[in-house]
Amino acid sequence: MSVSYSPLHDFLDKKGYSLQKLVELEVLTDFAARHIRKGVPVNLKQIENICTYFDLSIEQVVRITKD
Repeated sequence: MSVSYSPLHDFLDKKGYSLQKLVELEVLTDFAARHIRKGVPVNLKQIENICTYFDLSIEQVVRITKD
């Protein structure tokens, strides 16, 4: 199984946001932003923060795929 943050990256691009902007707004920790950039799983609390801030479902933020 692998984690893909491509839905989040696509959404942020469309809205003109960056992961760094989410860190500045204290939606994400710097640690989580670095992991998301690398495609590494993050704490579900960080995903919840993104979903809450933008009123998104989890499927609009992360995709889990079988390898």
